[in-house]
Amino acid sequence: MKRIIWLLSVAVLLVSGCGRSDNLVETQRQVARSIVVGMTVDAIQLSAFENIYANELRTEGDVVCLVATGLPDLSEGVNSASLLTAAASANATAIIVNRMVPVSARGDSAGTLSDYIQAITPLQRVPGNEGLIESRVFSVEDGSLLWSRWSQPVNPRGRLKDLAREAQRLADDLAGDDVIKPVIIEAI
Repeated sequence: MKRIIWLLSVAVLLVSGCGRSDNLVETQRQVARSIVVGMTVDAIQLSAFENIYANELRTEGDVVCLVATGLPDLSEGVNSASLLTAAASANATAIIVNRMVPVSARGDSAGTLSDYIQAITPLQRVPGNEGLIESRVFSVEDGSLLWSRWSQPVNPRGRLKDLAREAQRLADDLAGDDVIKPVIIEAI
């Protein structure tokens, strides 16, 4: 009787193990990830450029957005190398850089992430009462420019409500253009 029970147990184990492999790879949901960076020394602008922008993109674009403020890899400052390190740590595929520019800067173009960050630092305030929020998306893979838009004119020293409205509009545009691609996460 013990032998029959033992044989049945072995048979159950063998049948339950059929078709299984220790090397199975399970593909999970694809997730788009980005880092949102506000390049400004103004606290109100920073809130609109990072938090409000990221929240809108999360909602409208189903993108995981990490804001640069508080990321350990950026504690020593923002430069192209530290941004790429932070992006690698976060498994991000895109870096979004938002900043305030003069209205006359609308036609300016950016090369790679490295060229762009070098060109805009040190940060400078926009003079006068009219500026644009510039939003640029760069690929983490090669630093190339993927997307660029400007807001409607806003007061650079304006209220958060006004800056937030334009930041949300830019994030909606980005979400609608489907620029940030998901990464495939595989689990063993």
